[in-house]
Amino acid sequence: MKKFRLKIIGNGKINLILIHGWAFDSNVWIYIIQNLYKYFKIYLIDLPGYGINLNITVNNIEDIIRILKYNCPNNSIWIGWSLGGLIVNKIANKFPKKILGIINIASSPCFIKKISWPGNSKKIFYNIYKNMKNNYFKTIKNFLEIQMLYKKNNFLKKKLLNHSQPKNKSIKIGLKIILEEDFRKFNYYTSIPILYILGEYDSIIPNKTYFILKENKNINCVNIQKAAHTLILFNYEEICSHILIFIKNIK
Repeated sequence: MKKFRLKIIGNGKINLILIHGWAFDSNVWIYIIQNLYKYFKIYLIDLPGYGINLNITVNNIEDIIRILKYNCPNNSIWIGWSLGGLIVNKIANKFPKKILGIINIASSPCFIKKISWPGNSKKIFYNIYKNMKNNYFKTIKNFLEIQMLYKKNNFLKKKLLNHSQPKNKSIKIGLKIILEEDFRKFNYYTSIPILYILGEYDSIIPNKTYFILKENKNINCVNIQKAAHTLILFNYEEICSHILIFIKNIK
């Protein structure tokens, strides 16, 4: 197997491990890194089949977790955007004693709509996958235009589209993770500090999720007004402020 690669930025005493979302790569963290690298040691991850790890092949989320555990330090705070939130919940669930805390941005313990739980239908995610399979870059471009809430930012679009297309197998694994993983019970019982940072106008994670999560005493939950799924690109100062407060309280 080819060697898994990651980027390390900053020299802080606390480790942050950043996990991107479905069909994107670590470029989505551009502004978060600029605001946090002075305080932390950041491990910037491209998941297998993406970015600098494009040619690394995995078969399921268990393979991803094994690779991350082997290559990332213990006693770290894991931050996941979108699908990345499911992955950080998975690693915290499997190795709770090695995790200082987890932060979920525009994510949910369960993406799929269920009885008494807000989410989206499986059909929506199947359609997104089908569109990416047919025309990946067009699908991502259209998604960005919707989730940026009609803000024109050609630099960001160019930055986020300026990479090799992820392996279809990895995108399909991402679909399977979204459809099958459910960490509601884990979130309810775990003693690991958890923070959710959600966007009011997020069409992927319905805003009703915030009102349910905030009732869980184990969870810190923030709802950023007028923010969509791409809030890490536009509301990064507010996000970083919440991250700093959360980490300060668990040190």
